Amino acid sequence: MNIAKAFAALVLLTVSSFYAHAADTKSSTNTAAPKLPPGMPVYGKVGAIDKQAGTVTLQGKEKVRIFHTTPQTRVHRDGQPAKLEEVVIGQWIGGYARPDANGRSTLSTLNLAVVQKTPAAGATNSPAKPRAR
Repeated sequence: MNIAKAFAALVLLTVSSFYAHAADTKSSTNTAAPKLPPGMPVYGKVGAIDKQAGTVTLQGKEKVRIFHTTPQTRVHRDGQPAKLEEVVIGQWIGGYARPDANGRSTLSTLNLAVVQKTPAAGATNSPAKPRAR
């Protein structure tokens, strides 16, 4: 009887240590990669450019928005690489911005050849009318 109890205790100890080790391994390998802060699409007309400070200012109806650039900012024109020096005041641009470590809106992508958005012909801001059947 003592041998059976000793054997059962040994099996129980082995199984419990296996599950404890599996739980530790699972928690250490499932560490999530640091998430990027949420970003936002950018679209507007360039109001000012400060190439020394690396900022692009977009005009708005109600307020002015300032976006910072970094050496990692990808600048494109017609799908081809371009340079920040090609941006001109009055040009329509688009892109994507994320807050950096200091909380400043920083452009990760900047597209230079953007066509100004205009409403489609005959489009109105009123809700759609149901069709008669």
